[in-house]
Amino acid sequence: MLRLWWRLAVRVMFKSVRAQICRIRGGSLAGHCIGNVDRRQTGSGVNYGIRTYHAAVKKRMVARPAPLETASPLTIGRLAKAAGVGVETVRYYQSRGLLRVPAANGGFRVYPVAAIDRIAFIKRAQALGFSLDEVRSLLDLEDGRNRRAIQSVTQARLGQIEDKLADLHRMRGALSELLHRCRQAGPMQACPIIETLAGARSPA
Repeated sequence: MLRLWWRLAVRVMFKSVRAQICRIRGGSLAGHCIGNVDRRQTGSGVNYGIRTYHAAVKKRMVARPAPLETASPLTIGRLAKAAGVGVETVRYYQSRGLLRVPAANGGFRVYPVAAIDRIAFIKRAQALGFSLDEVRSLLDLEDGRNRRAIQSVTQARLGQIEDKLADLHRMRGALSELLHRCRQAGPMQACPIIETLAGARSPA
């Protein structure tokens, strides 16, 4: 009976110690408290593997230093990936004089980080409708000092866009008229759209 009571007391004590360990967050504090508990348990003649548990807790709580990341050289592949374009696009920009070709170093070319921003500049300018020749002119004026030259390039491009808009407006009117006539034509009549396209073809 006494032996059974002793086993129950040890189990309760072990559960209490284990709960105390789980609440501890600091590694050094945990080591201090658990060390005291180990000594008390050993002195009373009871040792149920607390030191093994202590070692496991310390192993989990000790933070391992993260490996230092070294900066990788910005090769053409990494440049293309960082800029969101293909390698062939980078080479095409170089052939058009929009990107400088760095000198080979150790068997490959290393690009400056500024090349990523330059490609982003080119893509944004293209999205606004500038041709690559116009983009090259804008890149030459990238410092923003020659405002008149920048305004001249932009005004010329704006004029081209307005001309295209006028053409598109005329095309919209012509297609709307043809579609209306086609809908109004009877099934025995020729399609006005096909007739117009056929009449526009050059004779063989």
